[in-house]
Amino acid sequence: MRQRKDTAAEDPYYQGIMKLDAKMTIGELLERYPRAASAFIERKMICVGCPTEDYHTLEDAAGIYGCTVGDLTADIRKAIREDATR
Repeated sequence: MRQRKDTAAEDPYYQGIMKLDAKMTIGELLERYPRAASAFIERKMICVGCPTEDYHTLEDAAGIYGCTVGDLTADIRKAIREDATR
């Protein structure tokens, strides 16, 4: 039986995910990881397809929708990881 890896340092896929930076634009993120869109959709954030996605950063989006950048990036990482397991 394979053991579950609980830390990011032990997870080779996690290490391959680009660093999610608060100053990264939503457009940059979605270009590289289209599946990340589901994190915005689940939070009912209309960032995906918005004309400003190439200008708004993750920090901007978090501020607009009243969440923390840390919570938003955690949801984005989860969406990206879920895509890799499919």
